Amino acid sequence: MLRRTQSFPARAPITRSMKTIMFDEKMYSLVFKNEFLETKRVNKQMCFLVNTSEGKEWWSIDEFVKYGLFTDDIVCEWVNVKNEKANKLPNTKRRCFMCNRFAIKGKTLCGSCAYYKGPYNYIYA
Repeated sequence: MLRRTQSFPARAPITRSMKTIMFDEKMYSLVFKNEFLETKRVNKQMCFLVNTSEGKEWWSIDEFVKYGLFTDDIVCEWVNVKNEKANKLPNTKRRCFMCNRFAIKGKTLCGSCAYYKGPYNYIYA
């Protein structure tokens, strides 16, 4: 039985690549667990575990976006897989990526995040 403090791996078919990326003067690499990205909700947002020079940190989806585009291909692919799954199975209850409310039917964002906070443009692009 999983406890609340443990993270649930995202079940998306993403190829494992341990490339180190330069982002805003920081070197980082995403952490994988059993061939899946290590994800967890931190402060109600979906976050990814990242290795930096200082250690491991949880980064939200917003931190991978610059000028309305994703800076990391793996995170972009993960979000696209989740969006495709939401389109195929619209009646499944999902949680919003940006908060902990229920998402709109067939989407991965809730109503208030999609239209008022602005991530709609890069999540569904």
